[in-house]
Amino acid sequence: MWNVDLIDHVFSPATAACILVGSLPIHGCCDLLFWPETQDGWYTSKSGYEFIRRLHAQEEASSSSAPVIPAAFWRLIWRSSAIPQCRELVWQACSSFLPVRGGLRMRGIDVDPACPWCRVDNETISHVLLLCPMIEHLWFAAMGLRVARTGEFHELLSQIVHGLEADVVARIFTLLYAIWEARNAWVFENRELQVAHVIQRMDALRAFP
Repeated sequence: MWNVDLIDHVFSPATAACILVGSLPIHGCCDLLFWPETQDGWYTSKSGYEFIRRLHAQEEASSSSAPVIPAAFWRLIWRSSAIPQCRELVWQACSSFLPVRGGLRMRGIDVDPACPWCRVDNETISHVLLLCPMIEHLWFAAMGLRVARTGEFHELLSQIVHGLEADVVARIFTLLYAIWEARNAWVFENRELQVAHVIQRMDALRAFP
């Protein structure tokens, strides 16, 4: 089994989640070098060239479909008074970097794409942080907000924070971080989602200097 405490201590929450989603072998075995681009596992310069060429093609395709986010919105994130971990989480969510199950499934990783909370819709970033029925009452209890629309996360968040005071925006960013922590605790530690605990966590993070 993974040493969850050690991984959480060494890595950021997003990186730790990527590590922990991987499976470990049931029986102990020795590591060996294997090049997956050839049938026999041996590296060749031809296979290396083909791998790099394919990688560049994928990067060009992904960059062309990446969300176009105004520079002013990025400045809003990085100039927020929320602590760095919260700002980084919001940046990762807006950039579609969070390892949600729906996204991992689209990248070819064999995981159940269903939301671990409601088990009804696929787990997207928008769903797990804003739209899941399991957290609707959490948003209302913590911020008095109801998120009724569907869409890309950065679009929804931009609509939510538009025109709000800087302190309220920072509180929203901190709540998003606390929700992501609660999601990971549910997935990796079977810890139930409790609204009061998430709000207490948000308040504790806001109290950091």
